Amino acid sequence: MDQLGPAAFSAACAVALALHAYQMSWRELPRSDLFTTHDDAFFGLTYTVSFWELLCGVAAGWLVFIFGHLCRRRTCCFLDCASISQTDPELKAAGIARIPDCLRCSKEMVVLWDEHYFTRLWCVYEVAMVQSIGNVPIRILPMDVYALVALSHLYAFCCMIMFLFMWQWLPEWWGFHAANLVASFPMYTLQAHAGRIFARLYAKLEEQFDSFDVRSAAVFSEADRDAIYKCIENLYDGSLDRFNDNVRTTLKESTMRRLTGQRALVPYSTLLLQKLPEIPFILTLLSTGIGLPFYFLVPFYLFGVTCCFGELDLAAALAMELGRRVGRGPRGR
Repeated sequence: MDQLGPAAFSAACAVALALHAYQMSWRELPRSDLFTTHDDAFFGLTYTVSFWELLCGVAAGWLVFIFGHLCRRRTCCFLDCASISQTDPELKAAGIARIPDCLRCSKEMVVLWDEHYFTRLWCVYEVAMVQSIGNVPIRILPMDVYALVALSHLYAFCCMIMFLFMWQWLPEWWGFHAANLVASFPMYTLQAHAGRIFARLYAKLEEQFDSFDVRSAAVFSEADRDAIYKCIENLYDGSLDRFNDNVRTTLKESTMRRLTGQRALVPYSTLLLQKLPEIPFILTLLSTGIGLPFYFLVPFYLFGVTCCFGELDLAAALAMELGRRVGRGPRGR
């Protein structure tokens, strides 16, 4: 999701936009009479929901997530547990000695962070190596964050389908607003829950940075501890404390700046991933109103643009901030 997110978002938007343009400029795709409503209050038109943009757009995005890696160039990764012998002491020592060479050839170091990462000495050792090299960026990816983003896609998609069902079956103008309210509640409840989880994860990560001490890290075999300490000391002028300070300051600052946004709890790029179903959904609404007069379609399209790139993002950010504040306390800190 981290690597293919922008491509999936672009694919979802492109497919939904192409279907919408086809229906607007050529002809309508088949629709079901089960999802038809009559507007007697304003234009006297009959609307039939076009599910094509939403279903095909979201499907295209998830196909990119699932199969997109097959279209990318080969990515080579270094996995210490698979590349370093765990049974032969001489081969193990040689493998440890060559870790810096492998890291120097890397474009970046990706850390799949969980709450125990900085308590493992081998993980800390690799961070020390990369920090000493200087020109290899470290990217920390909290795994729970991306799991919540994926879950938000599913929630948003289900809520949008629920809205389209309710909208056609509830009468008059109040049916639209009632369907919107009922469908939005579970989606933004999840956003609030995600905000609480994100805040706890970031607080935990920041706490680990502030209290970091390489000497307290655990190692599977105590025989490796002295060798790792010696390697780190050689990289940091004979001082483990200097490495500790580097992690607590430089690495912490770059990581927290990348993970958090300017004002919101998460950066806009993360919100962009969460909104993958939203643009296909708005285009579905616009295609449903094909028969509307031109003077009404213009503000309708303006509403769609501002809703996609402003209103929904602001609502998600506010829900996450509310979840963060409600989650404060003995368990929320």
